[in-house]
Amino acid sequence: MENMNNQGKTPQQRKDSESFISSSIIGILILLLVMLLTSCDVTYHLTDAEYSDVRESHASVTSHNNSIYWGWNNGYYYYYGTPH
Repeated sequence: MENMNNQGKTPQQRKDSESFISSSIIGILILLLVMLLTSCDVTYHLTDAEYSDVRESHASVTSHNNSIYWGWNNGYYYYYGTPH
């Protein structure tokens, strides 16, 4: 019956197991806390000048079989020949 209570472990093994489990739980909680508190949100905003530069770099029109394939035309952006 005594074997059922400590599952065949010596008192030292049982103490070591309890110590390891408690250390692991504390470590996981600290890691979780550090991950939550150090997370940050980075947002990148284009200024008007950067937006103009980006739009101008994509402003060229590419044609294929006499139809617009790629680029800006009449307020629409053509992508694979379809206005969006």
